[in-house]
Amino acid sequence: MGFKVTDFKTNVFTDRLTTGEKRWHRFVPGTVLSVLLVLLTHGVATPPALAEVNRFCQQSQAEIDKKEALRLASLQGDAAAKQQYELLKKQHREELERCRRANWPANQAIWLRLYPCDLQPGRLDALMDRIVNLGYNQVYIEAFSNGQVLLPKGDNPTVWPSVVKSDVDANRDLLAEAIASARDRDIKAYAWMFTLNFGYSYGQRSDRRQVLARNGSGADTLDYANDGNSGTSEDSFIDPYNPIAQADYAQMVRAVIARRPDGALYDYVRYPRLTGAASVASQVGDLWIYGPAAQQALLQRSMNNKGRALIERFLQRGYITDGDVSQVDSLYPDEGEPLWQSRNPPAVALRIWPCFCPSPWITNGAMATECSPRYSRGRRFFAGRCFDCTRGRLTCWCGVFSLWQSVCRQRL
Repeated sequence: MGFKVTDFKTNVFTDRLTTGEKRWHRFVPGTVLSVLLVLLTHGVATPPALAEVNRFCQQSQAEIDKKEALRLASLQGDAAAKQQYELLKKQHREELERCRRANWPANQAIWLRLYPCDLQPGRLDALMDRIVNLGYNQVYIEAFSNGQVLLPKGDNPTVWPSVVKSDVDANRDLLAEAIASARDRDIKAYAWMFTLNFGYSYGQRSDRRQVLARNGSGADTLDYANDGNSGTSEDSFIDPYNPIAQADYAQMVRAVIARRPDGALYDYVRYPRLTGAASVASQVGDLWIYGPAAQQALLQRSMNNKGRALIERFLQRGYITDGDVSQVDSLYPDEGEPLWQSRNPPAVALRIWPCFCPSPWITNGAMATECSPRYSRGRRFFAGRCFDCTRGRLTCWCGVFSLWQSVCRQRL
């Protein structure tokens, strides 16, 4: 006889049980009760009690206190406490993983700056436990910042001093230990590094001063830091096109990546933020594009002699005139339009006004763009991102607020 639960429920409520169905009616409840008693006796019916995290994936204070007490006891050599501590760490790790999968954001990160004292026994465990307690599942470890690198003093191939300077701990690898401690809790550990800001210590090296970024007055970024015109005295920004700076940075990154973090993060991809009147770049000479390497990189963007000559004049004076264009035409009569990278001259020749757009988001600080004018109420409107083409005044910042259309005023 076929039997379905739905059939059983229907017969119960209508009180119309067949002989076979009456036997099932007596058998099923007894069997279910017997199975439940067995499960309860062996402790299978109820899973072990788990502490609940809140909607921010944070542990309760009771769980935090319990884990910290076990950690401290394990440091004293208590083997039983050590075992319980490891089990509780595992439980909290799994709870955090489940919570982050179920709640926004899926990843929540925190920056972490480490100090030599964090090499003391248990300090890294305490730090990473606290990060888990607060609901973070990613950590950005400062591997290179403020002119120091988080590498062992005894194994530091870079030009920067190590964060840990003690000879006693010369072979301790704080970065590697922090990454290992994070992974023990399923926290993704990223190496966070400054980029153009090489730090004050770098600028103090006599063999590296020429590597720093310079503006049109010949001053470098360390001069501004020393004069108090920089946001912080720890700043020392380099010319990103200088091959010495590139080699120094590449060597540092290789050493950091050798510790196998989950990834690398780069900050300070910009030039210094100055103070007072110096905080505004009002002319081309204020830009950090006058280091020898940066100038050479900009000149190399030219694609013929006319283009190079116009870029040179722009760097020297900060503006280009009609007379400059005419002189360049006469100097190189065998060439066509002045050319540089990113310039696509129109099929029908127009009067060319080269503009160079300074941008804090462009690595070399300047970008060449062609402006093909069309007249409106005495002003020239250009499709592109431009300077005031005549006297080098900044009439806009690369179309950030003008939706890729800038105005360059003509002053003849």
